[in-house]
Amino acid sequence: MVPKDGGNIYRSSIIKETIRLQNVAANVTYTSDKGDEMIALNDICWKATGTGCTVNSITQYFQNSMVHFEFYEKYGLEMEHFALQQLPVLSDHVGRGALHAAEECLEDGDSLPSSMSDCPCLSAFGSPMNLCNTYLGGFSDGAESNYTLFLDSMEPCGGQYLTVVDDAYKLIGLALAAIFVITTLYLGNVFYGLMIALTATNLVVLVLGLTQPLDIMLNGLSIMNLIIAAGIAVEFCGHYVRFYAKARGTGDERARDAHRQVFTLVIFGITIIGLSVLTLADSRVFKKYYFRMYMLVVLWGVLNGMLLLPVLLSTITDVKGFFFRRGSRKTDLPSAPVTRVD
Repeated sequence: MVPKDGGNIYRSSIIKETIRLQNVAANVTYTSDKGDEMIALNDICWKATGTGCTVNSITQYFQNSMVHFEFYEKYGLEMEHFALQQLPVLSDHVGRGALHAAEECLEDGDSLPSSMSDCPCLSAFGSPMNLCNTYLGGFSDGAESNYTLFLDSMEPCGGQYLTVVDDAYKLIGLALAAIFVITTLYLGNVFYGLMIALTATNLVVLVLGLTQPLDIMLNGLSIMNLIIAAGIAVEFCGHYVRFYAKARGTGDERARDAHRQVFTLVIFGITIIGLSVLTLADSRVFKKYYFRMYMLVVLWGVLNGMLLLPVLLSTITDVKGFFFRRGSRKTDLPSAPVTRVD
């Protein structure tokens, strides 16, 4: 057992929880229906080693105290605490909040243990919840083995990753399709609705492409942000397209007129200063999934709406006009005189 960020085992109250849970589950065994297979704690080690798993071997490295567990049991914080173990990205923020809330409800003479002054839910790793189920009162309904218990307990938080890619395609695709339909009905032109939908798609792809370098996982929260990014793209593109559709002249002239009316409003309407405040947040969730992602949305939105979209619209309009004029000249050529020969 080592912390997620490496180094020696130190200070982490999750070590205490591990020892307690191992003690509770020490006598739990599973015997198959035929009776020829038995699984004990030695087969469910927290970390595989070359020797057998000893229940209290970890105490050689860390002197355990049960004060934390007594506090959890007395004030009903077990479920909140164990839920945080499966959401380590939240533990540095929510754990302190739960403790402060509990501190206000302490009985006379009670106080928080001195070792719990900082967050007791250090995000080292999540524990197998089959042991937590045992600690919290027995096996869940329908669980037939320790392996099943582990899967059942991980489903609420880990199950999303089994279908996260398909869910992303489906939900973002529905959002983009809705953008196309609504903008087409609003502008009364399929071409302009298609251009807005394509620009929104490009914005989503650009933001999604930078999530890996910025250490942003594809999960429910990031998918929600990508859907919001598609909606924000309409703000950057929809007003420009509306003014462009009303303008007259060549493609370049219409692009300049629309740009003159929209550019200043868009630049002063973005919230870079407001997003910058999120860098001071005391949670990685806000820094990663809000500051980084929404800053990407704003920057790419400005570039797509004020640079890429005007170039595309003016180019397509001029090319369309060129071929239209060329076809008109061919049809307007005077016909050759017909000479009648008797």
